[in-house]
Amino acid sequence: GYKNNAPRIAQSAFGTGLCRSYKSFNIGYHCTGLWGCYFVCDKMQLE
Repeated sequence: GYKNNAPRIAQSAFGTGLCRSYKSFNIGYHCTGLWGCYFVCDKMQLE
């Protein structure tokens, strides 16, 4: 489950019901890179 192997941000988001799923990505380029997270939530819970 998420409590044992997920990062703290995912634990917080799932534990409070803020999101349904998340996906992190890492894109490597020749001399730099891009890292980010994509969160999916219910549109009625957006602030």
